[in-house]
Amino acid sequence: MENVYTIPVSDTQTSAYVSSALYQALQQEASKLDKQFVRALQNSERYPQDEQFRIDVLIIDKERVQLKEKQETVAHELTLLEQAFGRIAYTQNYLQRAAAYFKSGDYSSARLVLEMEVERAEKEQVAYTPQARKEQAEQWLMLARLTLVDFSLGDRVQRAQAYFTQSLLTFRFLENTLSCARLLHTQHQYSQALPLYDEALKLAWSLAKTDEATYMPETAQILAYIGHLHKALHQYTEAESYFQEALEIYQELTATEMYTAQMAHLLDLLGYVQKMTHQYPAAEASYLQALALYTQLEETAPKAYLPEMASLLNHRGLLQKHHKQYKEAEQAFQRALQIRLHLAKESPYTWLSDVAQTWNHLGNTQKALRQYKEASTAYQKALEVYRQLAEEDKSAYLHHIAQTLCHLGSLQSDYHQHAEAERSYLQALSIYHQLQQEHPQKYISQVASILNNLGIIRKDTGRHQEAEQSYQQSLALYQQLALENPKTYLPDVGLLFNNLGSLQLDYEKLSEAEQSYEQSLAVYKQLAVENNQVYQPYVAMVCVNMCIMYRNHIPSREKSLFYVKECIQAAQPFLGKLPAIQNYYKTVLTVIQSWNIDPELFLRGL
Repeated sequence: MENVYTIPVSDTQTSAYVSSALYQALQQEASKLDKQFVRALQNSERYPQDEQFRIDVLIIDKERVQLKEKQETVAHELTLLEQAFGRIAYTQNYLQRAAAYFKSGDYSSARLVLEMEVERAEKEQVAYTPQARKEQAEQWLMLARLTLVDFSLGDRVQRAQAYFTQSLLTFRFLENTLSCARLLHTQHQYSQALPLYDEALKLAWSLAKTDEATYMPETAQILAYIGHLHKALHQYTEAESYFQEALEIYQELTATEMYTAQMAHLLDLLGYVQKMTHQYPAAEASYLQALALYTQLEETAPKAYLPEMASLLNHRGLLQKHHKQYKEAEQAFQRALQIRLHLAKESPYTWLSDVAQTWNHLGNTQKALRQYKEASTAYQKALEVYRQLAEEDKSAYLHHIAQTLCHLGSLQSDYHQHAEAERSYLQALSIYHQLQQEHPQKYISQVASILNNLGIIRKDTGRHQEAEQSYQQSLALYQQLALENPKTYLPDVGLLFNNLGSLQLDYEKLSEAEQSYEQSLAVYKQLAVENNQVYQPYVAMVCVNMCIMYRNHIPSREKSLFYVKECIQAAQPFLGKLPAIQNYYKTVLTVIQSWNIDPELFLRGL
């Protein structure tokens, strides 16, 4: 789970809210839930076969997590409110009443007083001078914060957002601009949040000119927020720029544990966006710097940054896997898994999904290392966790179960365990069909991929009719997808036609095979026009299949040699570079010889 750091409030601030009825009630509820969680955990360990106990653990822990979020909201907003009530001028009686209610812990009454008076003042347009308007904007901001901590309001977030907006309309300053941007960001309203972040950044830069100590850290934090927003929108180049700028500011500040943690987190994020923009050496350098900082932090706070360390190890493992550094990736994923398993004991609802994800990454890496037993175990562990999570929330985790079943099916297929692979794929297919009942247009590509894989298994086990049916179903789906997104799905259409042609040739459906190969070749030639380096080898592949077809199944010297020439021309630029191309080249030489032609003379004539 990714951590987005928030701007810390002063450590020296004495917080009276901790003795308030609201905070004490939350603390008591937390204590009660903790005891329930321990009991449920003990029951699940004592009776591991009883799934209801496992569900109880997740449900109670979910309540604990949600309550913790409430407590964090209360602590953050009330600390800022204490500061606000401490600095405003009590020029109006209603402000004194609101402050009295606030100090007594009656936040709902404080909210009602402010709500009535600031709305009345706005209607009467009482404030005319800039200073008066700013004071009124401060009051709207305080009202927004009081609304956020009033959990009895079903629409508290919407109301607070309206009050933040009203504060901005009244008078704009750094605190209300940034607070509104943060709320919009957390509600995933990115297009509205971004211009407010930009405005807050300008204000922070301006204030930092006269007070660096206060506003440079805040400037760095705003830059990080903007980077997070761009990352969420997959705008990785923009995210990199903001993360880098924030990092440079922190590097100039006096080193503290908090700033070191901020730098480590930013370096992890920087590595991620650099990987996504194919800057692999830069990403590795960022990850190594982050790793060094977290290792440094571990010396004084061994457990404080375990979630961040696990995230970093997971990201670095993915980078190493991409570079085929499978042993190193395996070690990174195993370390990340060890940490996440430890964290999941304390909060399974928070961390079990990350545990399952890491098992999947580990399985994929061990599959690449040809460690069948280990990879199979990793996938089974991931399935076990995802199924446990799905018992509490099917809609969130069924897709992950299906995806993991596909990983397992691919592994089993690689090791010719056809029955097991088919069973895994069919289970995944059943889940995707179940999910499509609510979302008919989702998961089409996943269903198409599974059907193609089932076609391959059924072909390999001699069930030609079933295989052709699977291929045809997969092809229809990929053709449907290619109409809207040809760049992504036309290659799959080309591959399906090729697979279909190969199958039809195997059981002498010659005219159909001929048509399938021709359509496959047409697709790959179309794709090669725009991306010759990627798709020309596929042109060579289909041409090899066609020259063999016209030699052995539909004898035609002219057509067979025509596709021999096509294959050689397509393969020529890749000789010595791709092993598959070497095999195609050897095959066409054999075909040439089978027509009683000297290959050397034939090649010379091209």
